[in-house]
Parts: sequence; C-alpha cells; structure tokens
Amino acid sequence: MQSSTAPPLSGFRVLELGWCVATSACGSLLAQMGAEVLVVEPHETNTDGKWRNRSAAMAGKYSVFISGESSEDHKTIDQLIQRVDIVLFSTDTASPFKAWNSTPSDRTIFCNITAFGNEDAITVETNRSEIVEALAGVLDTNGLPGRNPLSCGVDVLEFSAALFASSAILAAIHSRYSEGFGQRIDISLYDTAINALVNYIPLHLTKNTVTRSGNRHPLHTPWGCYKALDGFVMICSVTVQQFERICKAIGQPELAKDQRFFNSGERLKHYTILDSIIQEWVVKMTMNECISILSGHGIACGPVVQIDKLSEDANLILRDSIKKTFDNKSGLVTYLPQPPLRSEDINLIQPLRIPSPNEDMPMMQTWLKIEAHPIAKHKSKTPRPLPLAGIRIIEIGQYTVAPLVSRHLGSLGAEVIKIESPDGDATRRSSPLREDGNSIIFALSNTDKRGLVLDLNRKDHQEALHKLLAASDALVENLKPGSLAKMGFSQQVLKERHPHLIYCPINGFGIKSAYPGRPALDTVIQAMSGIMDLMQIDGMPLKTGISTSDTIGGQVGLVAILAGILYRNKTGIAPHFDISMQDASMWITQMDWAGSHPKKKTSICKAKDGHVYVQTTQKVIQSLGLELVKYSRHEIVELLKSFKINAFPVLTVSEVLDSDRVKQRKLLIERFSCDGLKWLVLGSPMQLRETMPQINSVMGPLGIQDDLIINEFNLSIKAEPLQ
Repeated sequence: MQSSTAPPLSGFRVLELGWCVATSACGSLLAQMGAEVLVVEPHETNTDGKWRNRSAAMAGKYSVFISGESSEDHKTIDQLIQRVDIVLFSTDTASPFKAWNSTPSDRTIFCNITAFGNEDAITVETNRSEIVEALAGVLDTNGLPGRNPLSCGVDVLEFSAALFASSAILAAIHSRYSEGFGQRIDISLYDTAINALVNYIPLHLTKNTVTRSGNRHPLHTPWGCYKALDGFVMICSVTVQQFERICKAIGQPELAKDQRFFNSGERLKHYTILDSIIQEWVVKMTMNECISILSGHGIACGPVVQIDKLSEDANLILRDSIKKTFDNKSGLVTYLPQPPLRSEDINLIQPLRIPSPNEDMPMMQTWLKIEAHPIAKHKSKTPRPLPLAGIRIIEIGQYTVAPLVSRHLGSLGAEVIKIESPDGDATRRSSPLREDGNSIIFALSNTDKRGLVLDLNRKDHQEALHKLLAASDALVENLKPGSLAKMGFSQQVLKERHPHLIYCPINGFGIKSAYPGRPALDTVIQAMSGIMDLMQIDGMPLKTGISTSDTIGGQVGLVAILAGILYRNKTGIAPHFDISMQDASMWITQMDWAGSHPKKKTSICKAKDGHVYVQTTQKVIQSLGLELVKYSRHEIVELLKSFKINAFPVLTVSEVLDSDRVKQRKLLIERFSCDGLKWLVLGSPMQLRETMPQINSVMGPLGIQDDLIINEFNLSIKAEPLQ
C-alpha cells in the first residue's frame, strides 16, 4: 500500500523554459516527485528537441503559450521567475527565453542544461546530442570495427544530463533548506559524456586501442549479440566463474581451461574464436530456448526487444512501467513510459495528463498573484557547506551502478563507507591494470569513499553491519535480488531495525519482478529496453559503446537517495526504493515511440584521418560531387561550411581525453589514495555554483582502513588478514 503522505517536492513550483530533451526529462522527474511544472510552449508547431514527442514531454505538466516576441512576454517570464522555486532552461537552443541573466530571488534554483556548458560559445540548432557525441568521443565507440561509427539511437546524453540536473537540483534544495539560499546550476551534455567514458579511460591510460567494438565490452568477453532461429540474444559475462558457467551451458566445459581463454586478457585476445563457438551453439535454438538454458546456469542474457514490443514485456507489465493515456492535443490514445522512480513508501505522481496547448493559463495567472520572493542580496564569499555534509551512506556494490551512486554522493559532501567482501570488489582485478598492478577502473568508480571488509556470511560481521547502518542515513546496493535478504538484511528486517534508513537497491529488473533471481548486466538491459533496437547495422542490433543502462540505472539511484533524504526530513518516513535498470533504460527511449517526429537526417563520412559527422543526408553530400575521403576531417568541415552544411569532426576517445576542453572543465583530475598513490579520476558533471562538488580522494588497498572504522564505530570485530 503506497503512502498517502505528500511526495518530496509537493508545493514546489517549476518553470520549464528550455526546449531540449534534457529539460523536458528533468521536468518529468520533478513532476513525478510532486512538483507543479509549468511549460512555456511555442505558438508555432515545433518538431525538434523535446517537441519530437510532445506527449511524453508534456505528460504530468501544465501548458501556457508565451511567444517571446514582445517586451511584455519577457516581463511576464521575469515575474514568473520571481515566484517559482526552480527554473529549467537551455541557453543554446531555440527557446526565446534564456533566463540565466534574470535577477533571481534569494531562493531560486536556476538550472541551465546546454551542450557544452553555460559559458561556451558553441550554439546548437538541432540534433545537439549527436554533435556532443561526435566531439566527446562517444560516437567513435559506436558501431562495428572497420565500419563507419554510428550515433546512439537513443538520446542517451540528454537523459543522462537530465538525471544529473535532477540530482543537482535536489542537492540545491538540501542547501536551501539548511542554509536558506538558492543557486545556479550548470549541466552540460559534454561533461555528462566524459563521465560516461569511464570504461574507456583505462584503455586510454594504458595506451591500448580505443575504438568501436560492436556488441563487445571493452574490458570483458564473452559479451555479444548472437543470432538465434527467431531473433537475437545478448549474452554477457564478467568473472571467471561466469565464463565457466557459460562453457557448461553450451556443453563444452573444457573451454574454461583452454589456454586461449583462461583469463580475461587472453579471452579478449581470442574473442573472435570464442564468439564463433557461442554463435554456433545459439543459432540452433529459439531465443527462449537459449535464454532458458543460460538463465538456468545463472548467466546474464536476454532477447533484443523491439520498441513496439516493449508493452508486451512481462516485467514491464508487472511493474506497470508503461501507461495508456489520452492526448488532448492529438485526440489519440497513446502509450507513455513512466519515469523510473519506484517506492511503495512515497506517493509518487504518475504523469498521465497531457494538456492541450495553452490549457493552463489560469494556473499561470494564479502564480503571478503570489507574492514575489525577495530579490537576491550580495552573496557571501564565505565557503558554503556541501549539500550532504553530515549524511552517511553505506554502499554494498560492485562494478558500475551502486559505486556510481555513492561516488557522486561523496562529491556532494556525504561520508561514504563501501562494504567489500574478503575477495573485494571484482573491479579491483579488472584489466587493464597499471604497472603497479592496481586497477584503473576501480579507482575511477570509487572516489571519496572509505572501505571496510565484512564477510556477511558471518553472524558477527552481520551485526557489525547493523551497527553501521544504525549510524547511517542510506544504504545503496546492486547485488543480485535476494542476496542481502539471505544474509539477514531483508527489507522487513531493515525497516524493523533501522526505520530511519533509506534503502536503495538497484538491479536489472527490480525487486518486484517477473524475472526473480535473473542476473543482468548493462547490455542485456540495453537489449531488453529497446535501446539496441534503435541502433542497427545491416539488421544486426547494436549496443551503445558507453554502458548506457549501467549509467542511467545508477543515476536514477542517485536521484532516489537525494529525494529519499528530503522526504525523510520532511515526513520522518525513510523510504525504500525499487530501482530497475530496465525501467530506467526503457524510459530514455521515449522520444522514438509511436507518434514521435523523426530526428533530422544526418550522415557519417569517412575522411583520410577519421570520420566527420554531417548534418545532412548522404544523397545531398553525393550531389556535391566531392570525394571527401581525400580530405582531412578539418578540411571537410571547412569545405562543407562553404555549402552552408554543418559538420563536426568525430573525435577519438584519446583525442578527447587529451584535449584542452577536458582540462579546462576539470573533467579529469589528479587525486591521491590513502596509501599515497596518484590517480587520474573523473571530475563532477554537476556544477552547483554555490556548493561545487568536491572530489578529494581515491580508495586505497582492500582492508587498509578496517581497523580505523572498526574502532570508530565500536564494531566489536577484528580486521581479518587478507591475502
């Protein structure tokens, strides 16, 4: 039974001015959390940006027309800004209302979501997510080796930026409650993209080739899409144990001992041989037969689901993740993916009402009658406390998802303690390693945390964790569903022993699931959420090069915990969440659902030194009679500019990571671990001007801080010697 208490942002007024997908998605999340979101629509029909799918963009919000053609229009916007809590805009898109230079009140939270940052001179007219993909290295990771790269089929950077924007806004609300001030937030798709390259940075730093790998993972194999009798099946593995189980499932257990495949490095070298062996096994069966056998061995796998078949997925049906509603503008029934926050403890809003254009002018008039907030005074130069100062987070996670959540919470000022088994987080052993034998990907994923080793199969260590939880505010984990419950930490036990504790489990299909116990990794979720259906070559579905589902799932968990802390502070109720990566990944495909307008056609052209992203069709390019392959990327960009065609070089990951832009925006920074080693780690993509996130340290070796934490919390256990 869901709580009848008002949701976290009940009473908050949001003015949504930006026309980009990211502002729309951010507004939808704020609306789900209870805010009233008023959207300023254009008078004339627009089919770019968020207007590609007006139904999804406007669901759960309120609509007014303000054209921006008169000074009176701008005066109205200024008056609204003085009366709302949050303003969402994008200064680099077509909306006539830029808002950044408006005079804010003491309490206003301004959030500007742009392609390259508020202070960057680059303006973007259309398909801005694809432009950023080209200039941030993401595009060069999509596609098959030896073929032209592909743009992501889904607007992943827009939605990822929206989730960071939502997180930053919630953090700013924390500061407003505790310190009484609003602030400006600068979110860019570019910063978001660099953070999404986390799996490629280790390859770059160890001077390995970084480019397209099709459906393969840059660090793990087997990991691929295989053709069955009636479709495609995605199969993924990370650990040695998972590979051994695949070998048993396909009836060739001896492969696990083959010298070509005995560790991850050798499997990466011989991936073509391994892929052909698995494909030969898969092609003899239907998708369901293949998935049944593999799932029986605990292997992460799933079918590639088409966008128009998502409403038939058993898990999405069970979780009520897709809603049928009526669009007042079109007069048609439409299907909408719901925003991905789920909790039985919070009365989250289902955004179903799709308003007619300008339907909510009376609401705007009511807002204009509200007394304006006081105009902002001169800001103090005294450093502000970080939003989550005094909050303690416990993380029990591996790989990307839960570590991503707590890494960003740590940068916002929370104290984070990461619990590891005696074997440690599996990424401590993930290749490629530095010359000193340490894992780069582990360091990137685990900044601003302390560590404690606990064997949760032991009663005394279970009680030690209970002591820690009693002194903490939130627990985030991405273990296989049911794993914590088996060790004495079921949701019921957590509620009974720690009623103050916010609990955020994140996994492939959710706690409430039609696929209980089924493991899932990033690309399986991409396959089962429609993402892979949107990017194909010659009929072969492809994953995005970046780990989209891991990243988006972790970001939803970040939003959940920030919202959960606000809700607990407001009501005294500590919510438990149920975050499904499939829900989150399906939600970001909404701009390509039935009824959406297509993106404007673009092309990828080969140059003599790489590739160029061109904002026109191949037919138009061919009509120019140019042999572009003879020219460099720079020459092609300049040549096409003379024909009034926008073009951008497709930069490689290495070019991007070595670039001045990355250095200037402090997206890769040097920090030390507690044992004195220097590391290159990621900066924060959340630019809160008054409370800038801080990245201070990197986790050290396994167990190095055990004695300190055991004594600090009086845990009554002894640190175990580790090999």
